Amino acid sequence: MFYLYVLAAAAVALVVWRMRAPADLRINRRYLARFMTDSTGRGPRKVELVRIPVWLKPSELEEHAYFHVEADFTDGSTQQVTVQILYPLESLQREREQQQKPLMAEDFNVMQNPARLGGHSQDDAAKFKEDPLRELTAERKLIEQKTAQFDREVEQLRCLNSCGNLFPRLIAYDRAQHIAILTPVGGKRLDTALHESPPDARLQLLQDVLVRLAVFHASSGSLPLDLPSKGNHTEQVIRAQLANALPSLVSASVLAEQADVSELLVATAPIWSAGANFSGIRLADPSPRALYVYNGVVRPLNYGQLRRDITLLDAIELLCDPAVPLTPEEEFDLFKHYLSARFPAEDDQSAVLVELLRLAVYYRLVLAQHLAEYFAVLERSHDKRGSLSIPYWNNDARRRNLAALHFYLAHDSDLVRLKQALQ
Repeated sequence: MFYLYVLAAAAVALVVWRMRAPADLRINRRYLARFMTDSTGRGPRKVELVRIPVWLKPSELEEHAYFHVEADFTDGSTQQVTVQILYPLESLQREREQQQKPLMAEDFNVMQNPARLGGHSQDDAAKFKEDPLRELTAERKLIEQKTAQFDREVEQLRCLNSCGNLFPRLIAYDRAQHIAILTPVGGKRLDTALHESPPDARLQLLQDVLVRLAVFHASSGSLPLDLPSKGNHTEQVIRAQLANALPSLVSASVLAEQADVSELLVATAPIWSAGANFSGIRLADPSPRALYVYNGVVRPLNYGQLRRDITLLDAIELLCDPAVPLTPEEEFDLFKHYLSARFPAEDDQSAVLVELLRLAVYYRLVLAQHLAEYFAVLERSHDKRGSLSIPYWNNDARRRNLAALHFYLAHDSDLVRLKQALQ
């Protein structure tokens, strides 16, 4: 009996330990010694793992987990890496959970499911006739599919590593374990770092990433990557989004109440084709939520979902995000900093600046629409304010967004009608 109590206590201790340190048990000293050694060829004597916070949309699956690993060695040295782990059955698990939810709800009230009062239902009987290995077969096929996708993404990273130093470098790829070892990106997201840094350090972080982003945009056009362009910003897409945004901006008093929406849409015509000549490889998500800081260097973590689109939008989505506390003047200077790194000739910089600012006006108008709708929902849902809250979406972000719109439009005489309509 004593031994049973000991085993039970050990099991509870293990569960508590796993809850306090939720990391993949495969990432231990013995495993990391295959890829990390000191000057004497020995593996690490101590390993610390920190889960990297990854921002996901509610509809996205957390198929990949990322850890910042710090390893200490017997020779006194320390090494850091980022470990990426693929969990290929995540989508199948969610699908099964969704299928089970209605059944669980019915079981709590037998009056809603009288068929179960008499024993097995017809659905249960049908399940006995199914192939008992059907679920295992589905799992195997999904694992093969996800492994092949991970293979392609890792090969893509190898290709990206030959083009500048924007992305982390691949150190090793364990295909059997679905694990990739990368140079460290750190465990702090850029949006957090920007709000914790003094103004000078904040600008330095942004200048650094903009330069490396510009080098990547300028040199990645020849990379042999087959990337999707679905949903890219064509003239039709931009015009449709503006047509959707302008009416809500009038009702939200961002634009004058007497403004003619159809007339204003025509006035935005110079924006529709802006940046069309600068199509290339874009980041999966250039917002500060998807970038990470390590030793003062900012890098994206997602290297597997790149696409082809207007590359200027990467700089715009980075600098104009509500999480970035910049004045319009600072934004403007950083835009020029990006262009000077990407286009050596000053004449080219001036010409592209006009298109970049027009795309920034487009982004700011669409953002103003989302901010207006967001605050309208908050006003109607006082009791849900906490659950609906989005970090950095506040009145200061709305004020800065409108100030930037006024500032950009003052630099473009072709958009004077739009400027006149702003409140």
